[in-house]
Amino acid sequence: MLASRGRGYFLKGALLFLASVAAIVAILPFGLHLARALTGTELPAAVEESPGVPEEEMPVSPLAAAIPSWPQLSRAVATAEIRLPDGARWPVFTLAVLNTASDPVKLTFSTGQRYDFIVFDRKGNEIWRWSHSRAFIQMIGEMTAGPGQLLVYTAVWDGRRNDGEPAPPGEYWVQAALTTSPWAATQPARFQLVRSGK
Repeated sequence: MLASRGRGYFLKGALLFLASVAAIVAILPFGLHLARALTGTELPAAVEESPGVPEEEMPVSPLAAAIPSWPQLSRAVATAEIRLPDGARWPVFTLAVLNTASDPVKLTFSTGQRYDFIVFDRKGNEIWRWSHSRAFIQMIGEMTAGPGQLLVYTAVWDGRRNDGEPAPPGEYWVQAALTTSPWAATQPARFQLVRSGK
């Protein structure tokens, strides 16, 4: 009995390890795209990113007003995918914010929240928000981003809407933001939800 339990724990641990490795492998190429988006540098042809989305195909952005703010903070959002042992495929979002100024940038936050991710459809309807139903300490906080400092935040979406119901597979958009005052949002990024959570 103890031996079978031990085998069970070993198998669970092995599956979690494989899922972690798969996630890292999936995210690495997106790190290159983030680096290019943030710094404007060219990447080798082998990792050339796909053509940008035409402006007429861009949906209504929930955070459109927060895109122009903080011009000294270059930011981008990337999407990847993690495959779980049961076959589910969950989107992984990464927000990268780079201080491109030669001076430190002081950031003020109205709560303990530092970032957010919002998933929405082509019409701009919010499907999921990372901060939904989360509690944050209600205290003003400050952070200083030094010259060239990179801030990185990630989140995994289990494919469920804010109401807890599974979102149908299909095309979605994600937008990320540093929740400083005012918010510093990215341009939206398109991705496919192949299979939602159970």
